[in-house]
Amino acid sequence: LGVRHEEVLANLDRVRAVTSVPGSGCSVSFCLMRTNWREFGEMLAWADQLDLDVFVNSVTHPPHLSLSHCTRAELSEILASLLQRLRREVL
Repeated sequence: LGVRHEEVLANLDRVRAVTSVPGSGCSVSFCLMRTNWREFGEMLAWADQLDLDVFVNSVTHPPHLSLSHCTRAELSEILASLLQRLRREVL
């Protein structure tokens, strides 16, 4: 929230250019939460296109944002949705 998307992408391009030399690298982090898990598959596909590693941070606090506080039914829905996306991408 509150970021300028174009500016973030421009900064990422600059970092990727600087880290394109052997022995260096660039990666992105994703804080996987109840509010953004639906964006996770798209984020992974985008990072793959840019050849970026993705590190996933486990959010535990505040509890209302944490996947670890989801019910079994909620987690099943999340997993089913992510697997469906994966099958569409792979097939």
